Amino acid sequence: MNCSLLLHLSESSTEEAFVIDEMKNRNNVTMGINFFNLSLILNIALIY
Repeated sequence: MNCSLLLHLSESSTEEAFVIDEMKNRNNVTMGINFFNLSLILNIALIY
């Protein structure tokens, strides 16, 4: 089972890996934007 899994991983295209990396990057960006918006809202709420 492990051998076939390794074989599959080695055969998977670099394009597939690129797509996965791209998805991770987008998730990180949206998380960062959401966190920024949240902190902005909290700061405004504290000021008023």
